[in-house]
Amino acid sequence: MANFSKRYFDEAQEVLQKVKAFDPALKDQALMKTFEDQTQDLADLYDRISKLRDELTAAVNDKNAKGRQLMKTLRKVKDAVGVQYGYDSNEYELVGRTRDSEHRRRRPSSPAPSEGE
Repeated sequence: MANFSKRYFDEAQEVLQKVKAFDPALKDQALMKTFEDQTQDLADLYDRISKLRDELTAAVNDKNAKGRQLMKTLRKVKDAVGVQYGYDSNEYELVGRTRDSEHRRRRPSSPAPSEGE
């Protein structure tokens, strides 16, 4: 079964309000009572979904903030290992850093030969 479209819900609310406006007695009939109850049930669900989205957004924002804080602390821990054991140590490499001796040294660039030579 396909997902229910909010468009139909909006249409149902509009029809319900119009029927109540031009014939208030219809709301006492069984069909109109069922229609009104179903519309209200769906409105309650949309409210619940909205609140859950807000909670989810808050949880994701909290997770991201705590993740950023963890990354800062992780960098500090790795730096502390480098300070304590040296930047060319096995321990420094074990925490995911590259030893100083394994960095490629750049050669000074020599001047490009000129066309006249």
